[in-house]
Amino acid sequence: MPGDVIECLPKDSWFTSWMSCWPLAESPRSYILFSGMAVLGAALGRKVYFSLDVHKVYPLLNLLLIGPSGIGKSTAMRDIAINHLLSPLPEEIKPNLLTGKSTKEAIHQDLVVCPKSIILASELANLFSKEKYNEGMIPYFTDLLDLAPARVRTKSGGNMVIQRPECCVMGGSTKQWLQDMLPSTAGEGGFLPRFLIVKEDYKYQRIADPRRMMNDQQRSELATEREKVIYDFVRLVRINEGLIDFADYEASDEYTQWYNTVLPESGALAPFAARAGAHVLRLSLLIAISCGRDSIHASDVRAGICLYTYSVDKLAQVIVPLSPEGKKINKVMEMIGNMALSAMEIRRSMRNYCGSQDVDRMLGDLVRDRELILEEGLYRRPLN
Repeated sequence: MPGDVIECLPKDSWFTSWMSCWPLAESPRSYILFSGMAVLGAALGRKVYFSLDVHKVYPLLNLLLIGPSGIGKSTAMRDIAINHLLSPLPEEIKPNLLTGKSTKEAIHQDLVVCPKSIILASELANLFSKEKYNEGMIPYFTDLLDLAPARVRTKSGGNMVIQRPECCVMGGSTKQWLQDMLPSTAGEGGFLPRFLIVKEDYKYQRIADPRRMMNDQQRSELATEREKVIYDFVRLVRINEGLIDFADYEASDEYTQWYNTVLPESGALAPFAARAGAHVLRLSLLIAISCGRDSIHASDVRAGICLYTYSVDKLAQVIVPLSPEGKKINKVMEMIGNMALSAMEIRRSMRNYCGSQDVDRMLGDLVRDRELILEEGLYRRPLN
């Protein structure tokens, strides 16, 4: 796995140029890259697709950025990707932007008027919270994000129907808020698995005063580069339409071999593993389009697999703790950190969360699953 997420990209990809436009951004580079991919997918909508016989994979990418407050989630999604890429698009192909806390009925009414939309939720758990009036939000969105016709019954007994939904959700959350505010069924069912989830723990860099990091000439050159990249973005959205297939057997075999050999997850991660193929195809499709191609090459598939692997490497840290048992296990792992602790020390630290017998049972399970190593009476994480 590369140390920098952009190492996955083909050199001729528009996303490579996109990433070079933000040398002073503090947001994690993965946030900026995937936000750009989500906006490109939203702008394309149903114009292009990959056929899987019984259904189609569209480039619409539902994105969830996980990280601590202030890391740059909203900056990457709204200030960088949406603000720069949506405004130059012609009105006939520009997605509508829905923001702020809302109800299912209000969102549905907006989508009836404009089905091609980006739903931006800077804090996803606020939009899909546990309040009584939000009870139907997750089932509604689970169906909506499948891009099938969606309907809501009005108070007068009629139906408001969206025949061809063409929307995606871009959201952000801290790990703690996601776990506390979302119902546990969000991970176990089909809602969260429809998102590409990207978790980061730290900013890419810290720059106190970006204005003084460049002279006038450098700022002018950067502004010119951004204008060109945005112009190329509009061109990519305009020229692509219709079926995009594998370019040749090499590309098809690349995807088939990965699909048939990737190890399926179990437990809480199983619903996510079941959608791995669709995520990789969607990423491969976006990368092919970003290179100006009308077919998916083997290099696009490899890049899609690489980016998907980048996102799932930290998925267990986000999803497993959604269950009460998972939260306790996660607390044990966080407590041990990079140290080596005895069972007694761990029991004392966990006494506000569970009893000693539960701690011993969890430690035994973690050792059997090789997530912890027991040496000379001390528990520690594996070195690699």
